[in-house]
Amino acid sequence: MKRELKFLILGLPFLSLSLYAAEANQPTVATNASSMASDYMARAEFFLEAEEADSAIYYYDKAIQVDTLFHEAYYRKASLLFSNNRFQEALPANEKAIQYAPKIRRYMMLKGMILQSLNRSDEALAVLDEMAKKFGADAHNMLCRAYCYSDMADVEKMKVACNKVIKMKDATTAYRFSAHRLLVSHATGK
Repeated sequence: MKRELKFLILGLPFLSLSLYAAEANQPTVATNASSMASDYMARAEFFLEAEEADSAIYYYDKAIQVDTLFHEAYYRKASLLFSNNRFQEALPANEKAIQYAPKIRRYMMLKGMILQSLNRSDEALAVLDEMAKKFGADAHNMLCRAYCYSDMADVEKMKVACNKVIKMKDATTAYRFSAHRLLVSHATGK
């Protein structure tokens, strides 16, 4: 009896592991919308890692379908669309993320970046102003401002913003380098 019990206890993890491996390709059964949405998010992240953007977007959409308030799914979809230069599609998804979670800074920052990429720099600046009021101006915010001013051909404001980035304590080397590169490109015309 002891020997059989020992085998059962030792064999159980392997049995459950093999059952898990056998079921890995099967859809998981979720008990509620939130867990279903989380399952779809995990699948989207898998496809994102595999660099299959369209499949990842499909699963972000599935997560949104089962949990329409899942702001992180909207944001990640918008981020992926943005990184694939699909700005028109990214904006409404990102706006939904902001609608459901207006206090998350990165959602607003992405909106500013999308608007700037759509050549709507005046609207991007308004978003950056709102962010500065809510969260304070940081190096990322200031660098985005510099790019907006550059797009608007307001060289003086661009220079001021770039110089602020270079002097800010929270500016990383990458932010400082980007600000410096923007200044040099305007000075040299390249």
